[in-house]
Amino acid sequence: MSKTTSSSYYWMIITVVLTNLTQIPDWVDNAGVKLLSYVPWLLLAFKAVLRSRYTRSFYLGNQRYLYFLVICILGVCATLEILGNEGINVSLLRPLLMCLFIYVISLNIALDIDNSKLNFILLAYALSSIFVTIFVYQTMLSSGFDWTSGVYAYNSKNSVSQIILTAVFFLIYLHGKKNKFFDIIIITTTAGLILSLFMLKSRASLLGIVIIVGSVLISDGYTRTTKFIVKITIIVFLMVIALNASFRTFFLDSIVFAGRDSSNLNSISSGRMDMINEFPVLFSQRPILGYGRYYVECMPLDALIETGLVGGVFFNIIAIAPIVYAVKAYRKYKQQVDFLLIIVGICYYVNGFFEQLAPFGPGVKCYMLWLLFGFSVAWRKRYAYKSTLDYKYANHI
Repeated sequence: MSKTTSSSYYWMIITVVLTNLTQIPDWVDNAGVKLLSYVPWLLLAFKAVLRSRYTRSFYLGNQRYLYFLVICILGVCATLEILGNEGINVSLLRPLLMCLFIYVISLNIALDIDNSKLNFILLAYALSSIFVTIFVYQTMLSSGFDWTSGVYAYNSKNSVSQIILTAVFFLIYLHGKKNKFFDIIIITTTAGLILSLFMLKSRASLLGIVIIVGSVLISDGYTRTTKFIVKITIIVFLMVIALNASFRTFFLDSIVFAGRDSSNLNSISSGRMDMINEFPVLFSQRPILGYGRYYVECMPLDALIETGLVGGVFFNIIAIAPIVYAVKAYRKYKQQVDFLLIIVGICYYVNGFFEQLAPFGPGVKCYMLWLLFGFSVAWRKRYAYKSTLDYKYANHI
């Protein structure tokens, strides 16, 4: 391993860990601590630029249409600003640019990473997420956590829940790939993380668990032991739900409905149904360019309201681009990075139906999606260059 390759790899791990640690409850709103999520990425960008001086190329990926769509979105936002609307302050714009920044960094740093190193990056992500979860757990208890309450015990639950969900997926994926002691630790910590998700009552992230479990059942991306454990767990859980009425009532009322009125769909959705019902009228009034900065807790609809049909379609195309790319690549090459990208991409995009900014933000919530996207595109570039039949170059750098 060369010094450049080694430093890029270790600095990537440091960046992932520091980025996740900024979500510790006492640090989330601290402007100074936020530098922990900016400085490492800027240094990675600097390393990517330095690397390009030696390779004489700065890779932008073969998905060039992404840059074109972003330029078009910037044009729409600039037009809105000229017309007197808050175009530059469109809610989705900054998170999109941050994701593009991470994607470009990943494209260039990925050439120094292989599959085994990627697994350690996933593990670093999971371990730092566990550390954050411990602090979140303490915060919830100190805030008077109550399973039956309709008041959430942690205000930033949606962002941290998505990070915890991603950690759960990575741990399940890594299960069976080391030794039995490591597997026992994974099972224990995964159970603790899932319990934390239940306590946070983020229904969108709970839906993500269903997606992950479904992927275990139908895909070949996991070990047989992992599949067996998940199947047994599902069977036991369903039996308890079916046979224990009190637990069934508790699970549905306190976790699934989060203490809300189960007969009121708007209450269950935390007011999102009102926003969805208002969408047709709002959109019909400004269908082409939209309103500029607005707030709708549903990314596909928010994009259309803020930037109209022109910008909204572009935002949505970019949002599903990682999934479409990964599905095509996985069908052809069956590589782990594409499998990871598919599941993370689906979880984040589904989350976008319940949140304003996913799969672009807010903050560091979704950065792993665009990091994996860059890895996949960069590794496929070397595949084309080497004219090999698969991604073996990613295993032997």
